[in-house]
Amino acid sequence: MGVLITRDKNGEVRSSVERTISRTDHAEDVEFNVVDFTESYVQACIGCDVCPTPAKVEDVTGEGKDYKCIIDDDLDEDRWTEDDLQDLHSQLMGNDALVIAAYDGDEDGITDTYQTLLERTRYIRRDDWRLHNLPLAAYVVRTPQKSSTYPMKIMTSWMRHNTIINPPIIHTSVDATGETPLDDETAAELEAHYNEGATEQFADFVARARRLRAAAETTDADELSYKATGYQNKILDRPYRAERNLEITHTSTNNVHRHRHRRRYRRHRSRREGRTVPRHPRANRSGVRRPRVHV
Repeated sequence: MGVLITRDKNGEVRSSVERTISRTDHAEDVEFNVVDFTESYVQACIGCDVCPTPAKVEDVTGEGKDYKCIIDDDLDEDRWTEDDLQDLHSQLMGNDALVIAAYDGDEDGITDTYQTLLERTRYIRRDDWRLHNLPLAAYVVRTPQKSSTYPMKIMTSWMRHNTIINPPIIHTSVDATGETPLDDETAAELEAHYNEGATEQFADFVARARRLRAAAETTDADELSYKATGYQNKILDRPYRAERNLEITHTSTNNVHRHRHRRRYRRHRSRREGRTVPRHPRANRSGVRRPRVHV
């Protein structure tokens, strides 16, 4: 099970995750792979025209290479050598379940790589849904006064990978020295209460992920093919775009002729009935509209 730490404050999320794993029953039967992306540099997506099509990716990165992103130091060492995602790709992919962990807060001291990582995983989705049917849950650390919407953000964002979204895991962090100081006994009681809740939620997800992966092994794997929609690929869409432009031009020409004959028919019919036909302000004597001239 991979645990991806994408947003942290002074190591609170990593510490919370490690404590929750240690308190979870039967955790020794599960191999947890905690990957802290806040300690790595992830280059932002450059919006290239390569990752939507696996065949084109293989032409660029080499056939058979599992990492299929144009941000690759094998292609341009001087430009992409600082990016760490290409080295962390195997840890991101080699899991039977995923937990996306993040700190929900706006205060200073937060290291945030969530959005950058999410946008860079486009090449995984567009490589025929590599995370399809993978159990996934959000793990969010928040303060007691925080009404958190971050779990919903994580679930809706990673749903686009066709993952199986599970209920979020919420761990409330108690700061006894905050705006409302707490005595040691009260702080300990609250911490124990919140730890118990997070541990139960985490254990439920581990059990649910076990069942989902066991069920997946009894069925044939789905063969999916990613079809990019909602945008145009300026290189790969040239034949389609040329055909579409020809179709639009042909349709537009037919519409022009259709409207022209319709106007002539209405004009002749009105003359037979003795009615006058109002002309367009820029129409000449034959009733044909003159083009507007801009000086």
